[in-house]
Amino acid sequence: MSGRGLNLPDRIVRPVILCGGGGTRLWPLSNKDTPKQFLTLHGDTSMLTQTAERVRASSVRGVSFGSLLAIGAERHEGMLREHLPEARLLLEPFGRNSAAAVIAAALVHRPDDYLLILPADHHIAYPDRLHDAVAAGLDRAEEGHLVTFGIEPSFPATGYGYIELEDGTGRTRKARRFVEKPDEATAAAYLETGRYVWNAGIFLFRADAMIQAFKAHAPEIFAAVTSALPKDPVKSIAERTVTLNPSAFADCPSISVDYAIMEKVSPIFAVPVDMGWSDVGDYKALWELSPRDNDGNATAGTAHLVHTRDSYVRSEGLPIFTAGLSKMIVVANDRHIMVCPMDKAQDVKTLADRASAPSAPLKHVREQARSILYEQFDFWSRAGWDDRHGGFFESVDATGRPLEGAVRRTRVAARQVFSFASAVELGWDRTQVAADLVSKGLDHLLGAARNPSGGWAHLLGPDGRIADHSEDLYDHAFIILAGATAYRILGDSRGLDMALAALSHIEANWTDPEGGGYLEGSADTSERRANPHMHMLEALLALHAGTGDEAHLNRARDIIVLFESTFFEPRHDILREFFLSDWKPAAGERGLLVEPGHHYEWASLLSQFQAVTGRDLSSWRHRLIAKADRDGRSEDSLFCHNAVLATGAVADANKRLWVQLEKLRALRLHPQVTTDEDVALLFDGIRKAYIDPAGQGLLIDELDQDDNPLDKPVPASMLYHLVTAFAPFL
Repeated sequence: MSGRGLNLPDRIVRPVILCGGGGTRLWPLSNKDTPKQFLTLHGDTSMLTQTAERVRASSVRGVSFGSLLAIGAERHEGMLREHLPEARLLLEPFGRNSAAAVIAAALVHRPDDYLLILPADHHIAYPDRLHDAVAAGLDRAEEGHLVTFGIEPSFPATGYGYIELEDGTGRTRKARRFVEKPDEATAAAYLETGRYVWNAGIFLFRADAMIQAFKAHAPEIFAAVTSALPKDPVKSIAERTVTLNPSAFADCPSISVDYAIMEKVSPIFAVPVDMGWSDVGDYKALWELSPRDNDGNATAGTAHLVHTRDSYVRSEGLPIFTAGLSKMIVVANDRHIMVCPMDKAQDVKTLADRASAPSAPLKHVREQARSILYEQFDFWSRAGWDDRHGGFFESVDATGRPLEGAVRRTRVAARQVFSFASAVELGWDRTQVAADLVSKGLDHLLGAARNPSGGWAHLLGPDGRIADHSEDLYDHAFIILAGATAYRILGDSRGLDMALAALSHIEANWTDPEGGGYLEGSADTSERRANPHMHMLEALLALHAGTGDEAHLNRARDIIVLFESTFFEPRHDILREFFLSDWKPAAGERGLLVEPGHHYEWASLLSQFQAVTGRDLSSWRHRLIAKADRDGRSEDSLFCHNAVLATGAVADANKRLWVQLEKLRALRLHPQVTTDEDVALLFDGIRKAYIDPAGQGLLIDELDQDDNPLDKPVPASMLYHLVTAFAPFL
């Protein structure tokens, strides 16, 4: 119990849960898309939820827990919100180990806040003992020291790091050194001394103490994380979600907080504690935690065991039948089956690494895709911008010369801003060139391309002046996408301002409260299209990724509902393109038109929505792909037609490049529907038919029905399709 007087106010400790890591030692249940902290492995809730529950209320007088902060991957935001609906979120665009996460946590709190760093995926049987240890450690944290917690060892473990303590009998003891995972003989010797405890990766400190430690011992990490955070991080995190700027965060070294700080600072204090702790680091540990039958077996899911003893058998897919097994691990889901002896549980990580490694065909695609994409960035960075009148050219001819007399669509300028912002994220080495083009593109969109109404004009003339003041929902969707992406990747606040202005303009003028969705724009037309709504879904997902604002995800959800209720016809598995004002299909052939490219594109965007929200849309996605493959593909070609009819008849037998790129992206995001070899075959076909014959940096936009290239300008907008299609491979 704390020794503080009864009249003193509670000392508030603010829990910070580190939600990174892939949990590959529990593969195939745990993987990079769904790490073990999000799984229900022991008990009735996920490991992450259990971790949060342990620090919801304190069992020790004089100590209370404040609001929770969770630090995790940006791609896991939907799952973090699902498991921790009340938590503040600090999202990383990619992992940089625990040191970056810990200093980020310190920087988003007030200097005198006490922070308790907790891994998301550990088991603690006796939370009250943790609370008591925290109370003991607070006395040292108040003095400005860093405090760690050591687990009193019960056996000579070789899978944990150790902390050697100074001699003493107090509740807190000085840490003499941190040591790596030992062999069994060394671990046994550690236990004999009575001075060693397991390193649980749990830390307590005052925020300013950790900040000073980083300034002294890891200034490069401190600088990178500081640059990646908003200017006022404490105020920003109070708004519930902060996403680190990926461009700045990329400069942060990837190192653990143990190496960066704990092994260098002196003194550090440790609190030994026996709280029924396990890091659930492998299946053997999970078996030890799980209820077992009279034969020593722990089972979950549909499992039938005969003459099987001391084994862990779990099915989250196919039923499992075993006979004659002893001390084995058998785990299955809908994609993998893993079998391993219990005493080789540590080798599961090796199996996970082999399963996740790109196959030889996909390695080939990745290398070629990166080379092609970087060539495209090089070419369009030289040829795409009009230095005389401003703005991006609409297209170039077959020799690469800009078509200076062509009118320019606003959506193309927005796509170029999106593409060059993405170039930074995708590793193109001319970062400053990309950033400059994004900046000039934003200036152009916020200036010459904007109407007095606050919306964006549809067309600009060759002289850079507005040629068509009409406003189109389709264009505005790309304005949002461009601005949100520029803000997320480069931190350019003009991008966010532009995206929010476009969204506000749409909602003020084109929202349809009765029929749902949005009107077409300012044009006086009774026809409505599904395609602009698809790009609004894309834009809203990008805006949510950049801001973390749940309102944008809710708007995206409304479009998903419209897709399910109106756009997609499940009786025939077709996605209709054109509708009347009341959302009934358009009359005649127009109402029957089906574009295979949009089937693939919707499937990819539904996959993104599912990844963020956890909502299962896999049936729609697979049916969209299957229908496009079945009716859209040319019988004697790898490629899909531009358009078919709902009857299956071909409406436009030509084959534009963007259609094939959307197919490639959809197949990459849905490995269940094809093989890696077929993905590589399609990629090579695209490269040989559309890219190689055109020369470096150029493209062939369209083939005829016999796969012969058509003599057409090369549209600048194709860079956007290359970026979105190739990014999943990189």
